[in-house]
Amino acid sequence: MKLLIGKKALFGPGGGMGGPRQPISLLLGLIFLAFGVIPMLNSFGVIGFTIPIVPTGILLWAIALVGGVVLLWDALSEKMAVAGIGIESQMRMANIIVALVLLAIGIIPILNNFGVIGFNLPEFADIIRHSLFIIVGVLLLYGGTKSM
Repeated sequence: MKLLIGKKALFGPGGGMGGPRQPISLLLGLIFLAFGVIPMLNSFGVIGFTIPIVPTGILLWAIALVGGVVLLWDALSEKMAVAGIGIESQMRMANIIVALVLLAIGIIPILNNFGVIGFNLPEFADIIRHSLFIIVGVLLLYGGTKSM
């Protein structure tokens, strides 16, 4: 119980492990990795199975939108260097850039679907979507394990 609630706990006032952001980042990172790696390996013939329920359409874009928000949250809440050439500032910039791309990829089809905007993104090749999901998964896992 002390792991969950307390001064140095996950959800405690001190947020010793980064508060609720880190478990959310870890979980979403694993989900994005699964949605990226398993279908990609299946398409290359490396494995003979895939995820039976792969989200498509609005569900896929909603997942991308949530992932972009959490990735941006990771980038802004980490105590990474804002400027410089170190790995911390490079990871922060990578998080921000990928988060903004993912937010655009998530929000534009949703807004188009509801008739708010009159344009849509071109259909992405599966390999591009899987690669983007793998990159997002790795960045979210990095942000989720940063203080562990």
